[in-house]
Amino acid sequence: MSDMTRILLVDDEKRILKTFSMLLGDLGYHVKIASDGYSALTLVTDETFDIVFLDQFLGTINGLDLMKLMSEINPDLYYVIFTANGSANLAVESLRKGASDFITKPFFVADLIRSIDFVGKKRELDRQKKEMLSTLEVKVTEKENELRQIYFSVLSSLAQTMEKKDTGTYGHCR
Repeated sequence: MSDMTRILLVDDEKRILKTFSMLLGDLGYHVKIASDGYSALTLVTDETFDIVFLDQFLGTINGLDLMKLMSEINPDLYYVIFTANGSANLAVESLRKGASDFITKPFFVADLIRSIDFVGKKRELDRQKKEMLSTLEVKVTEKENELRQIYFSVLSSLAQTMEKKDTGTYGHCR
């Protein structure tokens, strides 16, 4: 992803927020932090982010529930869930509910960079998919219109043929 990737880090451990926001900021990423769900929702409402790194356990709300609320505000966000209490079941559930990646604590900056790159590739593939679907929709619409014209021409030819055969039905077919 580009160096101006906008990242929101959401964790109730201020030490993690401070450390990783400084490290990612030094690498050229635009980083904002939130230590609770309410602050995170406010930031997502007021600003645009490319990736949200969410701790699964935030006290009053869990990361998956917060991810759902954020998606209602901005459906184009991509999420990475991280937690110290990782399990295969939680990882699968996170991915099923829309997270792009899952990281277990403790993690390193290299883990975040790898995840940012992974999400960047996923975003690009999603963009290409949308573009291809849009192109496909246009082509399908063009073919539908072409088939309608052919269908109308065939019906018109049949109607003219019927009217030539029986002059008493002249004009009725139209």
